[in-house]
Amino acid sequence: NLQQQVFFLEQKLRALQDYHSSAERAQATKPRDLQAIRDERVRELETRHEELREEALRATFREKTTHAEKVKAVEQLSLARDQFATQRQELTAEVVNLQRELEHSYLREKTVHAELQQLLQQYDSLKSFNEGADTKVKELESQIEEQGATIALSQTREESLRKQVGAE
Repeated sequence: NLQQQVFFLEQKLRALQDYHSSAERAQATKPRDLQAIRDERVRELETRHEELREEALRATFREKTTHAEKVKAVEQLSLARDQFATQRQELTAEVVNLQRELEHSYLREKTVHAELQQLLQQYDSLKSFNEGADTKVKELESQIEEQGATIALSQTREESLRKQVGAE
């Protein structure tokens, strides 16, 4: 690209030289004037050539600097990609571990829920038994009281019969 620019500038310079040379020849009538014009044109061309050369050197320097910056940027990009890949692997591993933990938590929750349901059934069963037992205990207590009363009555009767038998 830079070489093309230099090439085009040199062509432009030649065209200008040809144009000015033909124009100067048409205007110049004396050989001395022609020599002075040529010398001036040569100086102008040498100055322009020096300017173009300096511009080409600056362009070459910019190109080298740009290339160095590009290399540095590529290295930084490569480093960033490597860091990204490493972090991505770490995050992927962390996600996998978290998914495992979540699955274990769901399993524990299901197990605890099943145990809770079983304990609730046992509680309901014991509660029903307990309610029935209270009623049964009350029935048995009343039967005991009745039998106690019957025994007390029987003992009283027995004593009275013994007294009768002993009196006879």
